[in-house]
Amino acid sequence: MENQIMISGKKLFYKKGYFKTKVSDITADIGISTGNFYTYYSSKEVLLDKILREQLNVLNREFKIAVDIDGNLPEILNNFFITTINFVKNMSPLYILKEEVEGNINKFKDSTIKIIREYDVILSHYIKIIILKESVNLKQLDIIVSLINIQTKTYIAHLIKERKLEYLNAKNMKKKAEILTSLSLSTCTIFNLNFENMNKYDSLTGVYSEEYFINFLKELTLVNEMDDTALFLVYPLRLITNKKDFFSDSILKGISDILKKYTKSDDVIGILNKIYFIIYMKKIDGGKVRESIEDRLKKMFEKVEEKYSNGGDCAIQIEFISLKESMSYTIIKSKIDEIIYGETKE
Repeated sequence: MENQIMISGKKLFYKKGYFKTKVSDITADIGISTGNFYTYYSSKEVLLDKILREQLNVLNREFKIAVDIDGNLPEILNNFFITTINFVKNMSPLYILKEEVEGNINKFKDSTIKIIREYDVILSHYIKIIILKESVNLKQLDIIVSLINIQTKTYIAHLIKERKLEYLNAKNMKKKAEILTSLSLSTCTIFNLNFENMNKYDSLTGVYSEEYFINFLKELTLVNEMDDTALFLVYPLRLITNKKDFFSDSILKGISDILKKYTKSDDVIGILNKIYFIIYMKKIDGGKVRESIEDRLKKMFEKVEEKYSNGGDCAIQIEFISLKESMSYTIIKSKIDEIIYGETKE
């Protein structure tokens, strides 16, 4: 019986409007007494709340699926907007009802107002997930999410008003989603967001991950852009074998912060084998420059050594590999392995 009341409520709310539909209209539609209605719902507004909640739960589930895909930012946004438009097409009565309620918001209880506002909250939540999933160096995130939310709702309202939703097939729906994707990307560009895949970065240190750095070296060998120098910072065996005493996440994070602060913006800093940092530096010409860089790096770590060595011999070692255009990735990787795993096995 409760389900029948809900089905009838949906139909009549959408057909006649919420305010013009009386409880007696619902009970007459399904042939029950008014008393039976109040057995299940204490008021017409409670029924409205349940209808809206059901539709929002569907939207939430579909959005979760939409953002959980592999791809770059435009691909994920496009999939998200296809889901959004498809939902509105299938659930357009919800939007008609929602607009009626929003236009008379002062006539409803806080619980109903909260449900109505949840559409914006859900939409913004998943837009933010998409942006965070694909970006670093975020600026003014909340403003961007808000603008994309407004763009989306405005465009959906346009499609409803022009009665374009009901005639959309899969191909046309994709084109409409591409419009929203383009608008969103333009908004991000205006606010100068720097989009890069978060998987490129080690979550703790914020420098490039081992997987990304290895791929970076492979690309270098393919394009022969190796008239440069790579410097390796290698922790000694004592620090590795006594990790609990001498090494912690805070130290690792602190060292990465120092490296990012005192290296150039075009130097590429990565992490290998969890506790080894590697820096790829361009345009290093000659032994004197190399020695100067090594001295600078050693000075950077003097205070780190003093703080964490516990008085023992804990000097941070710096290993140097000069990259030549004739070197293959295999040769470079073998040199890396010799330094890292050779130190570990001693």
